[in-house]
Amino acid sequence: MSSLLKAVTLEVIRRQYGARWGSCRPSWTPLLLYPLSRRVASPTVADWLLRLPLGAAGVLMGTRFTASRESLWDQAMKDATLAAGGDQTEQTRVFDIVRGAPWPAIYPGRALKNTFSARWNGREDALSAEQKQQEEIYLKTAPDDFGTRVVWAGESVDLIKDSPAASEIIERVVAQAAEILAQGAKLVRNTPRTV
Repeated sequence: MSSLLKAVTLEVIRRQYGARWGSCRPSWTPLLLYPLSRRVASPTVADWLLRLPLGAAGVLMGTRFTASRESLWDQAMKDATLAAGGDQTEQTRVFDIVRGAPWPAIYPGRALKNTFSARWNGREDALSAEQKQQEEIYLKTAPDDFGTRVVWAGESVDLIKDSPAASEIIERVVAQAAEILAQGAKLVRNTPRTV
């Protein structure tokens, strides 16, 4: 299937189901993108590359850059990211609540599932009521206690298996985008014109 056809197909599916893209997109999106995304930096990048021939102008790649050499995350957090799978992530507000972060509830973050989120997901009101006590407990845990501490990660996390320099990540994406555009141009040139 051509890249352009894939892009159109995904757009039809997105419109039909009203999916929200990015970190808050539903779980089925990576399944649709999996064959292409195994060759690119992440499903988010795959999503963008598929839309590129239709005029997409940018991509969000937060999770991919968290494991880059320049990332400010400590090595234990990067290692947790490299070892994780996309089905080990979930949308959650509990880490914002426990840390007292005034993030709007309408925008939950996506993080690796852990014991803390399993305990409090679905009980956000109770966590809010105990926020000060739970924050004390949370902050007393070791920074690399990822059974409690948050590791923010999108569903693309299972495709991240190395820690290159940020510049290398960008070079890969640019090369992949150029390849997709070249393939799209060949389709246009090879399409017979009908009047």
